[in-house]
Amino acid sequence: MKTIAVCAAKGGVGKTSLVALLSVTAKDAGFKVAMIDRNSDQGTLSKWWMRRGEPDNPFLVPEPGKLRDDVVTLAANGFDVCIIDTPPIGMDHIEAAIAVADFVLIPVRPGFFDVDEGEPVIDVCKKRNKPFRILLSCVDTRWKAVNSAAEEALADLGPMMTASYSYRSAYVDAVTPGKVGPEEDSKLKPEATALWKEVAKLTKLPEAA
Repeated sequence: MKTIAVCAAKGGVGKTSLVALLSVTAKDAGFKVAMIDRNSDQGTLSKWWMRRGEPDNPFLVPEPGKLRDDVVTLAANGFDVCIIDTPPIGMDHIEAAIAVADFVLIPVRPGFFDVDEGEPVIDVCKKRNKPFRILLSCVDTRWKAVNSAAEEALADLGPMMTASYSYRSAYVDAVTPGKVGPEEDSKLKPEATALWKEVAKLTKLPEAA
């Protein structure tokens, strides 16, 4: 099993909807997927999963315990992928997720006040010797100069994902009924597929099970 931690030291970067999107896209590619909601103060991922009908795939660990124990149990139960949603505050929780992860995805919004927020997570990844990629998240394609400047600044901090995660109303609208963006707007499917394919390659998973 490959464990992916989605970590950000700042809220509002689309982290939880990204976890949901990757989980559903991986499931559609034939993988048995589990999610762990460590952002218990908000529990947004848990609410999304319940609205989806509490499916077995992607499965949500209902009462997370010790993170390492949960990951070991999921692997023993035949899951191919585990994706961890982390809180935006409390670096101890973020570091715990990074410690058990095979790969760390760090979503960062393109903006002056957002770029530097990726650095604390990157520092932990480097300290723990964990592979990571920075993902430009909530991207408005109309803001070309802002996006370009953010990408240039982030590239100085660490390796970037080739794929990006756009800011579209379908991603927001999909959450309430327990869906993900491409299930609301099929035009988003290529973006979701590109994201998953790149994550799969970086974690040494096949594109499809």
